[in-house]
Amino acid sequence: MHKYSGLAPLAILFVSALSFGQTTTLSVETSNNTAACSAVTGYCQGAFAGMSDSSSGMFNAAPGNVSQQDMHELEYSGATTAIYAHFLPWFCMQPGSTATGPGTACNGHIQVGYNSNDPNTVKGQMDDMQARGIRGPIIGWYGPNSSIEEATSELVKSDLEGRCGGGTCNMQFALSEDQGSIARTCKYNGGGVDQTNCIIDALEGDFDYMNNNYFPSPAYLRVDATNMSPSAQGRPAVFFFICEECFTNPSPNWTMVFHTLRQHVNSYTTGAPLIWFIFRNSGSFTHVESDGGFAWVNHYGSNDPYGLVYLDNFYDTALKYPRLQPWGAAWKGFDNTLAPWKPGVSITGQQCGNTWFQTFAEMTHNGDYGTSNQLPFMQLVTWNDYEEGSEIETGIDNCLNLQASTDGTNLNWNPAFSGAGSESTVHHYEVYETTDGQNLSQVAANLAAGTHGIPLSSISAAAGQTFYVKAVGQASITNKMSNAVAYNPATMTMTGISPTSGTTAGGTVVTISGTNFQTGATVTFGGTGATVNSISSTSILATTPAHTAGAVDVMVTNPGATGVILSSAFTYLAPPPPQSFVLSASPTSRTATKGATASYSITVTPKNSYTGTVVFSVSGLPSGSSASFSPISITTSGTTKLSVNTHSSARGTFRLTVKGTDSLKNLTGVVSVSLTVK
Repeated sequence: MHKYSGLAPLAILFVSALSFGQTTTLSVETSNNTAACSAVTGYCQGAFAGMSDSSSGMFNAAPGNVSQQDMHELEYSGATTAIYAHFLPWFCMQPGSTATGPGTACNGHIQVGYNSNDPNTVKGQMDDMQARGIRGPIIGWYGPNSSIEEATSELVKSDLEGRCGGGTCNMQFALSEDQGSIARTCKYNGGGVDQTNCIIDALEGDFDYMNNNYFPSPAYLRVDATNMSPSAQGRPAVFFFICEECFTNPSPNWTMVFHTLRQHVNSYTTGAPLIWFIFRNSGSFTHVESDGGFAWVNHYGSNDPYGLVYLDNFYDTALKYPRLQPWGAAWKGFDNTLAPWKPGVSITGQQCGNTWFQTFAEMTHNGDYGTSNQLPFMQLVTWNDYEEGSEIETGIDNCLNLQASTDGTNLNWNPAFSGAGSESTVHHYEVYETTDGQNLSQVAANLAAGTHGIPLSSISAAAGQTFYVKAVGQASITNKMSNAVAYNPATMTMTGISPTSGTTAGGTVVTISGTNFQTGATVTFGGTGATVNSISSTSILATTPAHTAGAVDVMVTNPGATGVILSSAFTYLAPPPPQSFVLSASPTSRTATKGATASYSITVTPKNSYTGTVVFSVSGLPSGSSASFSPISITTSGTTKLSVNTHSSARGTFRLTVKGTDSLKNLTGVVSVSLTVK
């Protein structure tokens, strides 16, 4: 007989995702935000501390700060699958008791801290499901005569009806007929008496009660047969969790049971089938009177330790029956070691959250389901079966120990996983700063998994601040907060700058020496920002900005710190005037008889440290005359002789222009002389 166990809700505090820069508290970011009970408060009569055994370790985590990333993010991209969770309604606390876990008992189940039939408990659980992206519960139902279970089911119906509006119910519930309801009046061991008619009577009575009390509810799950989706115009779905082979001596005629039940429910109104009959496991698709099947946490022996082969077989089988309703499943694991009713120990390892992701991913194995062939429904197994170790209400531990540190330049963190844990269970990281240890401000958000550090300059770190790093898990994974990291940067010093001078135009590359320089440090010269090219802890390479001439202070400022100044450490020098030369002539005029030679001395005088080679030429000569220079060029300074031969010259007075050219430096000098030929 397969039973269920539950976990306890705490006064839950649901926190919406923070926007960057918003404030929160350390308590909010680390305390229990689930419907499970971690303290005696609100509807919680006891605190659930988790459950463990020697085989699995901690298989039910203590209620923690759990990721509320949308559950649909674990499906294939573009999935439209409606996700529900199997829900157990039968937990209670003995009056005056605060004890929880193994060794306690109320209503045949362990105590988990809450009473299921408390409207505040139900509201907390439905709020929690909604926050995680779950569409509603599939209630394990024990019939109208199970006082706690039935009262809880009615409260779920009422709560979800209160969430409906505008003709739409964003959350729905359905009932899963449990064999426990049948066993209230029919025997597992018939003792030679056929139980077929007893079972028929029990099921017909239960369905009559459902038809009168649950199916009319706008929050009851109805499914449209044309597109296999939730619809108010669809037909109500009912699940069967019945171990048929458990009824023996003799075995009942189950074909007759369900044929008769079908005929009975068809009498409720016209149309067949009026109600979807959903059976368990892959054999459900060929079960008598089946309208569909749901997968359940299971595995095919040691060769299928996590149930992936089982799921693959379920999906492959479901595809062969496209007119029937398929309900996939995902689970974190299973461990019934501490369940009081177990026929034998069965364990499906959690792999630190990886089983959860692998069972989600199995729907796409062999291309079974995807955007072109959507899986319409999925049931999470389970929301709160504590005794069999499949509950996700308290969160799923990913075996992460998050350690943060700083090297003065960066805030770093190391996600250390034990066992089979991996960073694939982390959705993203967030960074918070505090100055009082309690009030937090988010300074970095949505840092992708795989990011293990950020520059302190990017979060404007300042001395006296303390930082925390939070690993936000994938959907329903427990979030983990790092240790506190105090930021107390070492004192920065400046010991020198080289070179100590440069042009007022800027562009001088300097090296600043010192200690404890940090990435993100800024440099100014006379109050004007410099370009920082590179930084190490002892050296900064920077390029000077333009500035007026004179000595200026050089200041280096680490992120979040006060600047350190070297007074008059750098001198801006005005640029020297450009190099040039001038030409002079002696004499400046000559008179010559035609046929004679007139001579002039042309002198090169350098200006502003000019060096170079000046080549000479002359223009304006009288026709029929010629001229020569000796030498033809002069280097830097000196005198050349200009000789003008007038043997065929016209007579008259002429103005000669002597030109000296340094073509390499694009410089020219000119001097004029006068020549009179008689």
